[in-house]
Amino acid sequence: MKTRGIAVVLLAGAVSLPVWAADPWAASAGGDWTLADTTRILTNSPWVKDARVPAPWIKGQPTMLFPMLGGCGGKMDRNEMPATGGGGETFQSIVVYRVSWVSSRAYREAKARRSVLCEEATQDDVESLVEQGASDDYVINVESPDMTPFEGLDEDTIRKNAKLAGKKSGATIEPSSVVVRQIGTSRVFAVYFRFPKTTGEGQPVVAAGETELTLTYDFEKTKIRVRFSPEKMKLGGEADL
Repeated sequence: MKTRGIAVVLLAGAVSLPVWAADPWAASAGGDWTLADTTRILTNSPWVKDARVPAPWIKGQPTMLFPMLGGCGGKMDRNEMPATGGGGETFQSIVVYRVSWVSSRAYREAKARRSVLCEEATQDDVESLVEQGASDDYVINVESPDMTPFEGLDEDTIRKNAKLAGKKSGATIEPSSVVVRQIGTSRVFAVYFRFPKTTGEGQPVVAAGETELTLTYDFEKTKIRVRFSPEKMKLGGEADL
């Protein structure tokens, strides 16, 4: 193993995944979540999907790069591994793009709870932290230690090549806006997509009983595609998107 960006794993063999207990979003309230629970929600839950994308721009020995939360104080969180697992033998590098439904309350509560557990905030701060990310739209974040396919692109180009589609509703929409987060003036570290909840004709994107929502970003040779299941995106038994 060697370091590049946030994390690099050689693809000579499979990557072992942690064994999870009961779903924390169904088993307990946010105030009872452990650090491991927040890791689960923020890396491997109905609100977070990983897309594995070939990365021919990475030269040298094949590697896999994936985002890491990191534990308290910057230490590695032993519960955290990419949800996609290992790729076995390969002759190309892979970048894992983590796609998170950040407007969901479960995601926002997990972030706030993690701040408390890491002593970066107090319990009194939780509700305000949770409300900071609330939105009238669906907000989805894409991040990875290597965002090369997004480098040098303006937000409108990214927006026009992204889509959110509902399987049952048949609705397909583009983001109403895109925000590219950068370090300095060049290096991209995240892209936020904001999708309206209805089409231009007033049709809901997420129909009652919707079984699948697909986010696609397809530009030139890069295709990121993940599927979310609204039926599983529930916090305390209530729909949470």
